[in-house]
Amino acid sequence: GYLAGMPDVGRLQEEAVRIMLQEDGDNREQVLFHGIIQSVHTFVENGVCQVILSALTSSIRLDQQERNRSFQKTKETYLGIMREVAGNVSGSGLSVETGVPVIQYRETDWGFCRRMAAGAGQVLYADPASPEIRLWAGLEEKGGTASFPADRYSVCVDETYYHMKSAGEGKKEFLYYRTESWENYEIGESSFYQGQRRYIFEKTAELVGGVLVFGYKLGGKCRFGQKRYANWKMAGVSLRGTVEKREKESVYLKLDIDGADGKALHPYPWIPPTGNVMYCMPQEGTEAYLYFPEAEEESAYVVNEIHKSSCPIFADARNRGLVTEHGKKLQMYADVLGFAGGKEETVQECRMGEDGIHFGAGKGKLQVTGSGQITFRAPEISLDAVQKIGQYKMESMAREKAGMLHSGGNGNPSTGGGGDGAAELQNEYNALSSQGILAGSEYEYYKPFDDAPEYEEYKEVPTWLKAVAGVAVAAGGGLAVGALVVATGGLAAAALGVTAVQLGMTAGVLTAGAGIAAVAATAASDKKNGTESSLGDYISNAFSASARVGASCIAITLGMYGAEVMTLTVSGGLGLIPVGGTVVTLPQLAGAFLLVAGTVTSQNLLFQMREVLMFCISGKEMGAPTGNWLYDSARDLTEMASMQFAVDGLMNPYTY
Repeated sequence: GYLAGMPDVGRLQEEAVRIMLQEDGDNREQVLFHGIIQSVHTFVENGVCQVILSALTSSIRLDQQERNRSFQKTKETYLGIMREVAGNVSGSGLSVETGVPVIQYRETDWGFCRRMAAGAGQVLYADPASPEIRLWAGLEEKGGTASFPADRYSVCVDETYYHMKSAGEGKKEFLYYRTESWENYEIGESSFYQGQRRYIFEKTAELVGGVLVFGYKLGGKCRFGQKRYANWKMAGVSLRGTVEKREKESVYLKLDIDGADGKALHPYPWIPPTGNVMYCMPQEGTEAYLYFPEAEEESAYVVNEIHKSSCPIFADARNRGLVTEHGKKLQMYADVLGFAGGKEETVQECRMGEDGIHFGAGKGKLQVTGSGQITFRAPEISLDAVQKIGQYKMESMAREKAGMLHSGGNGNPSTGGGGDGAAELQNEYNALSSQGILAGSEYEYYKPFDDAPEYEEYKEVPTWLKAVAGVAVAAGGGLAVGALVVATGGLAAAALGVTAVQLGMTAGVLTAGAGIAAVAATAASDKKNGTESSLGDYISNAFSASARVGASCIAITLGMYGAEVMTLTVSGGLGLIPVGGTVVTLPQLAGAFLLVAGTVTSQNLLFQMREVLMFCISGKEMGAPTGNWLYDSARDLTEMASMQFAVDGLMNPYTY
């Protein structure tokens, strides 16, 4: 813009700016843009002060500060969350429940709202003419219909197609039209353009020679869709919180990022690094971490609690342990592994250290019982007791020690029966037995051997082998088509003035050549774009090209026989047919049908060869619309007519 004097640049920063449009002869004003100034550039040229303003819509306020908060209510809709964050939000398809807790982590409100809209499959837009923040998602269809010149446009392919080519998306989904107009239309307005309903999904305005020219991009409804994506900043993050509630093996966590008003509404799985030993759940009020192994919110689980104990035992980091609220202990110290339980004065423990294994019962009893054999094996076994050491095998004693000793049989070694016996150490040795047996065992150990299955490493198929496979498919198709044309091409060869063999060789060469050209185009496209097509892509492209050209060649030969069937069908077998008072002979009618069949099937062959040529030159998918409705209609019409002539030819017994 031009100014009478130099403005105060500092005052213009962050000021609101509005651009109005007023047509000649009309006092009504239309708001083109309403936003906030971001930068000001002033300069003087030929004594004239000029200023360049850079401004953004009011939604820029949503994109200035990163925030952290959670929305744990899984039945909340995307629309409800976005309105809580940004206020005035509307759009189609947003009334869908999230189904999982949603976390805003190191995201601006604008970036978070965009991700929420994508979660519902929609694109987020900001209203450029609103003085306040107003957002909408998806296609906001307008009532009017836009009109654009039919002779000034360009067809473009969105660059997203080349990034997503490996995902199998068709190129036609990414086609759009770019055109201009002096009329001011809004995003979302539709136009019946180039034979299809199109919608405005992008808009620009530029002052050219004193005339305001609007640029528009027109595309299908798919332009207003968006695939769901995750916040990759979440991967590997741990969020601190407080346990509010326990439920089975899940905990409800109030996250610190939500402040004092935060709520614990979702049960997160409790999976500590050591595993959930003996169902040890954290107490309410315990601080813990919510861990995200992946970027998706549904992958989160509570990983561990924050230890705040001042117990001197755990002052040494080498001393690890598990202590329950009932006094049970698992001790994993630097030199001891032990289990303990009970009160301080009656501690029962099992302690394994460098000096051996220690069992202690405190003031209680230590019992070793078993339904099978109990073995103590060592070079020396010592039993030390102040009063008495007893060994019992008598039936009366066994009943008294029920649950400790079990009757056996007559096996070797014997564990019961065959007489009573007793041994007792009480300051002296006394023994009584009816029999004695010496028993021993010997074990032989073998070294482990590797019997794991071997797996072959996957190897990528080289490009030359893919090309050879594609050429083989094309050659096979050419041989098959050539043989079929030789077998059925008698009438067509006579009409064309060649032999059936010559006609078959021509059809075979065209068929094989189309497939080989498609293979070469696939390899050239990979080299140019830096991509790697699969073996299936090479074979599919070769087969598609050969099938189109080969089927068209076969349709030419069968079409001649089909013309004969149509002649007999129309004439009803009569030699003369009156048409408007003029008598048409059967040879005349047959010649007309032969001319039509030859023209239609030959034109269909040219169309199919052009489809293969466009695939080789520009990568256009064979059979896909070109955007030229006249060309597409003619191609489809000749293809259907050739199919009909070929089907009629199959019904002619002279074909075989």
